[in-house]
Amino acid sequence: MDRLDLHLHSNYSDGENSVSDLLKKVFKAGVQVCSVTDHDSLDQVKPAFEYGTLLGLEMVAGIELSTFFEGGEVHVLGYGFDAEDSGLRAFVEEQFARRQQRVQEMVQLLNEMGVALTYEDVLRQSPGPYVGRPHIAKAMIEKGFIRSMGEAFSLEYIGNFGKAYLPPEQTPSEEAVQIIQDAGGISVLAHPGLFFSTEGQRGMSRDQLLFLQKKGLRGIEVYHSRHSLSQVQEYLSIARKHGFGVTLGSDYHYGPYFPIFPSIPVQIREEAYEWLKG
Repeated sequence: MDRLDLHLHSNYSDGENSVSDLLKKVFKAGVQVCSVTDHDSLDQVKPAFEYGTLLGLEMVAGIELSTFFEGGEVHVLGYGFDAEDSGLRAFVEEQFARRQQRVQEMVQLLNEMGVALTYEDVLRQSPGPYVGRPHIAKAMIEKGFIRSMGEAFSLEYIGNFGKAYLPPEQTPSEEAVQIIQDAGGISVLAHPGLFFSTEGQRGMSRDQLLFLQKKGLRGIEVYHSRHSLSQVQEYLSIARKHGFGVTLGSDYHYGPYFPIFPSIPVQIREEAYEWLKG
């Protein structure tokens, strides 16, 4: 299998592209197998399959669930699940309601800091009902409080553990893992190297991954566009030693160019494909 990308975002969550425009970029980049893994959303699954099939792409049902684990925000990817599963749908609806409340509370914190935004300002930045931190950042830019997304995602504002940041602490990671499993899917820990906790821990440890494995976690996103070479080597070693599946994803959200991965061995790509389909 030549090219896979198992971590993509459309404007059903915080990506800037429609599903059709996103998949056009994916196809143009030479990807053959992909998954649109929007945050806490199932609405992208059907259109992704429909349009991806027209392009000749092999699609995998995907989602990225926001959770909280040992002092830090953790994202759990789900693949190959039944998108009509009632338990999964109820869980996602609850996640969505929590997300709306969380954004409203972060807007209030920004107000208290002198950043005069309303929740309606944030909603206008989203093409659909989904709201998240990127939409807060865009509203801040529109109102002239900052000039770039990076300024918003800082300790000064809404970056992890920033002054106006609130974590998705109501949802334990192990609960998301179980929900995905119950819906017939497999769960993968997204970008473990980006984990950051209130205690200052950077990167998930082997023991933390093994704890989640005991709860049903099946794979690790070893190859991610923001993982360093040393992180790739570290998580690949953990995966090999402890029987995790290995996946790869660009985590593409926006920008004029679809990100091109550094060279990933053909063996890894083929292994990820066979594991995912098995």
